[in-house]
Amino acid sequence: MRQRTFDVFLSYNREDRRSVELLAQRLKRKGIVPWLDKWNLIPGTPFQPEIEEALASCLSCAVFIGKSGIGPWQSEEMRAAIQRRVSSTKPFRVIPVLLPGAKRLSEEELPPFLIASTWVDFCGKIGDQNALHQLVCGIKGIQPGKGRSRGDVRTEWVIVLSGTVDEADKARAEAIVDHLRHVSGDATLTMKKVTRGNDNNS
Repeated sequence: MRQRTFDVFLSYNREDRRSVELLAQRLKRKGIVPWLDKWNLIPGTPFQPEIEEALASCLSCAVFIGKSGIGPWQSEEMRAAIQRRVSSTKPFRVIPVLLPGAKRLSEEELPPFLIASTWVDFCGKIGDQNALHQLVCGIKGIQPGKGRSRGDVRTEWVIVLSGTVDEADKARAEAIVDHLRHVSGDATLTMKKVTRGNDNNS
């Protein structure tokens, strides 16, 4: 059976799993096929050989760095990806990606090959469309150009729930917002309440 090819291997610290899964969903909507352990590892099978096979079947690797830095197993994935980039006869891009709240690591904390790469920075919010455009271009191996297309311009939407809200209703509203974050891939979605014309965070 022929091994399936993925566009990008997503390497991340387990502390950042939620943000990375949201980005994986957004990449899929852009036509990118990501390999994410949560989606692709088969329960009950040894994960190390599967991860090695996944790295070999991907055309690029995105290394996500969040507030907690690089995790121990993620460090092994990153070094394996860099080794493939160095030794492969075909182009293989290793893309460092800063998640909201992260800082660039020092030369002592990262291999020189990663320090020298062009970074993607989500500028404090996971819903940054320009950063997503940069990431997609890095995965595809194309120049980002002057920025995202007109069709990618962010549109702000407001959903109004009218009526008296008790604590039970508030919990349901929060569940709706959480679901919208999940399906949209935008972790910046928030819920606010308006009382007598005053806009306050709930």
